[in-house]
Amino acid sequence: MVAVPGEQVIHLDTKDWIGLARGYYGRALELQKTAKMVLDISESGQAIFPLSLVHFIETVKNQNPGGRKRLAEYVIRVSQGWAILPAPIIIDLEIDRQDLVSKYKTIEEVRKHAAEIKVTPKNFDQALEKIKPSGHDTKDLGKFI
Repeated sequence: MVAVPGEQVIHLDTKDWIGLARGYYGRALELQKTAKMVLDISESGQAIFPLSLVHFIETVKNQNPGGRKRLAEYVIRVSQGWAILPAPIIIDLEIDRQDLVSKYKTIEEVRKHAAEIKVTPKNFDQALEKIKPSGHDTKDLGKFI
């Protein structure tokens, strides 16, 4: 998924997710309106609420199966699959991107060497979007698959 210009990206701490889920399911009445509003904002596309690996780890630690299930259901609905990559992956992608920028001058050259950057035809457009140098036109990417 690629963020659309103008969309707000809102990062929530696990404690905030827990509070909102409790509000949504009527267990924290003071947060009920806010929890519904967050879901509405997410579903309307006005904002993105990404998750991180830390959210998953902290949710798994929850010893209350019912609470864990409700939290997971709420988080999945609100986040809609948006996630933050762990720093080591982002760093690796940036290094790969810089290598590609220095090695290849055209999209055609990048495609020709796609195996070198661990890209398959299915994810070529997405991978190229992540690594493309700023300012390059990618309107014709579909032609290369």
